Amino acid sequence: MKSINTEIREKYKKHLIEINLNKLNIKLILGLLILLYFVFSDLYLRHNILAFYTRILPASLCVLLLVINLTTKKYKFYKAKLYNIFLISLPLMMFGKCILHLNENSLASSVAGTILIIFIISLEIKTNLRNTIIIYTVPVIIFVSVLFLFFKLNSEQFLTLSNIYPIIILGFTFNRIQDNLRNKSFTANYLLDIEKNRVTQLYEKTLTQNEKIQKYANKLKKTNDTKNQFFSIISHDLKNAFNGILGYSRLLKLGLNKFSSEQIEQHINRINESSEQTYNLLINLLDWSRVQSDKIEYKPEKLLLNQVITDNIKLFKLQCEEKAISLIFNHETDIFIFADLYMLSTILRNLISNAIKFTKSGKIILNIKKETDYCKVSVQDEGIGISQENLNNLFKIDKKKYTTGTNGETGTGIGLSLCKEFVEKNKGKIFVESVINKGSIFTFTVPY
Repeated sequence: MKSINTEIREKYKKHLIEINLNKLNIKLILGLLILLYFVFSDLYLRHNILAFYTRILPASLCVLLLVINLTTKKYKFYKAKLYNIFLISLPLMMFGKCILHLNENSLASSVAGTILIIFIISLEIKTNLRNTIIIYTVPVIIFVSVLFLFFKLNSEQFLTLSNIYPIIILGFTFNRIQDNLRNKSFTANYLLDIEKNRVTQLYEKTLTQNEKIQKYANKLKKTNDTKNQFFSIISHDLKNAFNGILGYSRLLKLGLNKFSSEQIEQHINRINESSEQTYNLLINLLDWSRVQSDKIEYKPEKLLLNQVITDNIKLFKLQCEEKAISLIFNHETDIFIFADLYMLSTILRNLISNAIKFTKSGKIILNIKKETDYCKVSVQDEGIGISQENLNNLFKIDKKKYTTGTNGETGTGIGLSLCKEFVEKNKGKIFVESVINKGSIFTFTVPY
């Protein structure tokens, strides 16, 4: 609380300086015009050179302050001090006038003018208590001292001059009441501004917290929806896959002695295909779940892209022969990239596997192309293509995409969701172009 009070006092001092200097040029110009009129009156109308001398100090201070204020916006503190000195010079001027007219009939009018100046000063002084006392008392002390030392006042003169002193006391009291009210108003506004700023900051902080909470809630909802879809895939696809395996194996078990060798071979091939599909699905599901929980560590290294693609192509040799598909890899020069080997291999296996799955026969072409900062890898097939509706949701695991391959192979799209996750972890992008019954081109980028 003490520090706040100290801060308010300092701010109030600066506030007084600001309001003192507010419209200062206008006040000084008006004051100078009045003083010039007095000078003209003293010199040309009354021919009173002594009265003219009383105007010199306030007129000089007024001109000096006006010139300074017009030429620079700096030195506000000194301008305020000089303005207070100018205010002191005004009652000194009027007290001098009273002394000049002490033995004349115009003494009463000089006293009236002094009272008027004191009243104006009471309205105009905007400074602390110490400066206000100085402004009021210094002229009075000088005036009383001159009267006491150099003049002997009669009763009429004494009574006339005594009218000044109650006005000085009343003016001082009125000025301090006015300053006290001004101080209270400033303090209240200052504290109100502090509270307003605090409330504004609290409001902004609350908004920020609410945004974070909303983002977290949306993230939790998305995670929960994904989790539900994840379990839906597991329950649906694994159940169907194992139903196929169990069905064919049960047929073999019950009719082993009845089936021909060709029939047994067909059932075994179907069991093998279902087992491979189920295994691949399990691997993708496990990898995807590990990605979601950040348990797969991103370990980029310098890789020869040509070699990685060639190694993964070899895994699909038998599948391509069964469907009469030519798997072609076009490359001219060796390209080195910076990527995670496990993630890159997973991306390639999924894209090649999908291309084989949805191509009845024909060609699957893998291309690599150098760009300025990255390399493009594309897998192009001559398969059944992808509808526009499925294209929009192709990489989203929460959108079901049960599509059957050309030989009845099942697919859920989780492999493509995994590809997108792995491509982005390797600081790349993945996109697709497709035409129904003409084929698809999956392309992803990887940095050098």
